[in-house]
Amino acid sequence: MTLKRLAPAALLCAVTLIQACSSLPPERRLVDDVIAVLGGRSVVEGVKTLRIEGGGTAYLLGQVPVHGARESFADMVKTIKAKARA
Repeated sequence: MTLKRLAPAALLCAVTLIQACSSLPPERRLVDDVIAVLGGRSVVEGVKTLRIEGGGTAYLLGQVPVHGARESFADMVKTIKAKARA
């Protein structure tokens, strides 16, 4: 192959690799969007306590002697204290 025929393919590969490496992964974009909706990075980093409330059913597969056993949770509350960053 001559250099004239190889150059466009090499240029296309280089542009594709640069574009793929320069964009943020979708997970990071999602996290950045959530932080923006919550008021910004400083607000999120300033949180001292996280409180999670909910309820539901947990199927205990392989953990109990009775087949199909389940455990119900109603009005479950979990509080997590944030640790200071160094």
